Amino acid sequence: ERVSAEKSPVRSYALKELRILLRTPVYFLNCILVNFILPVLLLIPMLSRQQGIEGLQGALDGYLRGGRVPGMVLGIIFGALMFFGSLNGITSTAISREGHGMFVNKYIPLSYRRQILGKLIPGVVMGGAGMIVLVSIATAVFKPPAHLVAMAIILGILAVLFSSLVGLLLDIKNPKLNWDSEQQAVKQNLNVLLNMVICILAAGAAIFVTYISNMGLWTAFAALLIGFIIIDVLLYRLLMTRGVKLIIQLED
Repeated sequence: ERVSAEKSPVRSYALKELRILLRTPVYFLNCILVNFILPVLLLIPMLSRQQGIEGLQGALDGYLRGGRVPGMVLGIIFGALMFFGSLNGITSTAISREGHGMFVNKYIPLSYRRQILGKLIPGVVMGGAGMIVLVSIATAVFKPPAHLVAMAIILGILAVLFSSLVGLLLDIKNPKLNWDSEQQAVKQNLNVLLNMVICILAAGAAIFVTYISNMGLWTAFAALLIGFIIIDVLLYRLLMTRGVKLIIQLED
């Protein structure tokens, strides 16, 4: 009964996408491994210098006792998580990876909305895993307060959602389906770069707003939380309406 039990179609489709990412070397290297390798590589120069770590720990303690600066600190943390969340390229190549076999999606017994959701889930899951690894390393090194770590994780989830939604919208709008090798689908795909640029701009806007508005830590957290919940919901609705229409036009 367990073997023959009916499973969620979206879950099965998402697992299929994840297996392809894990089994294909080019996809694994550029979409999965990059989640965990790049944050570590960028932190190595900082971790190799004890004075640098102590200086950052002291600066963080000073900022948290300040007046308006804590809001900016949270904005910087959110911006960093947003940037790292845009690096994997899972959703920004989700349609492109189908290649010439994209027409098959028209015949499988799964609605376009569920197919889109099945392509979104792996990006969110792997981006979230990379975010947890990054926050864990930063927590072990800098030893920030527990409430700041909790804020970073909550906002990091919203940042990963934002990056994944934007990436999938970009790839649905302009997929790279004409390729001869998997490497062309991911490494020569401008959607990956465009997603990074948009996420960097969004991160910069968050840092700028928290800096000029004299926000405290909790005010900045509430503003970023509410703001990006609204943005993510709007992007999701756009993906499920305009995104479906674009896929239909693409297959026609």
